[in-house]
Amino acid sequence: GFGYEKIKKQIENSTFQKEIIEKGFVEEDEKWRLLSSADAVIYPSFSEGFGLPILEAQKAGVPIVASNIPSSREVAGGKDFLFPPEDAEKMAAWVVKVIKNKIFREKVIAAGRKNVEKYSWEKCAQKTAEIMNLF
Repeated sequence: GFGYEKIKKQIENSTFQKEIIEKGFVEEDEKWRLLSSADAVIYPSFSEGFGLPILEAQKAGVPIVASNIPSSREVAGGKDFLFPPEDAEKMAAWVVKVIKNKIFREKVIAAGRKNVEKYSWEKCAQKTAEIMNLF
């Protein structure tokens, strides 16, 4: 996608190149397996439509660290793990904290599990129908 060539070049020049795995497209079952085995989901987006990956991580019981853009702030249900998207040091600090601080980690996971309960496709359909005056 947008900006990939720059990212690819950084990967090629990275001392961690052999540790970086580009999965490309993954099937739904593999996505959930990968999510549930992650230490954290890092979402450093500068622009986003809705932020569905944040909810998917929360549903899987994985702590998130996300940029504080409007859609992430709205969807994430908290602010203790949000950072300005241009601030790599702040992002890294949150990643370290969410992985190493067990109390904070559990707080973020619990808040995520509670947050994700607010969302469902059924609720989305109902709200959409209400807005369209169908019911």
